[in-house]
Amino acid sequence: MNQERPDTRKISPQGVHPITIEEPPDRKLEHYNKIFLGCSNNPDSYPNYTIRDNKLYRCIHSPDRLNDDFVWKEVPLPQDRHAIIEVNHGSPSELHLGIFKTLKKISLKYYWPGMFKDIANLISTCETCLTYKHPNHSPYGLMGKPKLCSRPFQTISLDLMGPLPMSRRRNQYILVINCNFTKYTMIFPLKRATSANIINVLENSVFLVHGIPQTIIMDNAVQFQSREFHSFLNSYNVPFIFHTALYCPQVNPTEKFNSTIITALASLVGDDHRSWDNHLTKIQYAMNSATNVATGFTPNFLVFGRETIPCGSFYTPTQNLEELIFMPRDIYASNAGLLSSIFHKV
Repeated sequence: MNQERPDTRKISPQGVHPITIEEPPDRKLEHYNKIFLGCSNNPDSYPNYTIRDNKLYRCIHSPDRLNDDFVWKEVPLPQDRHAIIEVNHGSPSELHLGIFKTLKKISLKYYWPGMFKDIANLISTCETCLTYKHPNHSPYGLMGKPKLCSRPFQTISLDLMGPLPMSRRRNQYILVINCNFTKYTMIFPLKRATSANIINVLENSVFLVHGIPQTIIMDNAVQFQSREFHSFLNSYNVPFIFHTALYCPQVNPTEKFNSTIITALASLVGDDHRSWDNHLTKIQYAMNSATNVATGFTPNFLVFGRETIPCGSFYTPTQNLEELIFMPRDIYASNAGLLSSIFHKV
């Protein structure tokens, strides 16, 4: 009697998607045990590996010294890798980001052979991504003269979203502010979309924190066209104020980030449409800690000169310190001087 072959297909809401045949788990475990035992018995033969607290780590340097804080990456057991991908892709603070950004996120802490393949296989069958995300394409072409900027918050763009369903905190609108150079995004809930509320956010959360921009780009909403708003910008001597052409909202650089925010909200709120403003801070953090395809860096890194740490487990185990020891500040300041060369790349 002919034995039936196992079904290698997975049913998703959008149809049938084939799953790539992976390396058998026992072969992955065999490779892991070989390195682990070799590093334990003969560490000189494995100079790029070390064992700490019974965990295997591999040394991988970043090409940028400023981004080289955590060179020892944990090599997880094969049976734990699927859960690591799910946490860094599907948890509420990770927004179901794509393959590239999820890979960069996991690579900050972990390493294992075939990481890209494992991540791509899981994301390609993610039900939430298949349900809420739509395919993206490259821009059709450039139009007009681009606004040049060479440092963070030199050029920012603004946009309003709403009205949304009134939340329990009585918020109905979202103000999105984006740094065009670093792609750093700030998201603010508003009860009313008035010029006074926008001015309050812009002054206290942007101008007095990151400095005064040279250029501001926004659409033709009445709040941005008001005499009160332009009087505020003139009081800070903002040199260039641009309004997008009528009926061409796609010219505003913030529109791209708006679509990410909407997709994230749709996947997080579920049936509770009055809780959307509870998720904005997590969405903002996830967007700013994900590597941007255009710049090759995370917005957090370009703004702060370092990666933000999402969890204390990113710090490798060390001995218990009885006192706090500070490293010389001049070393950090010297490394920060490398940002100019990174800005040139961006």
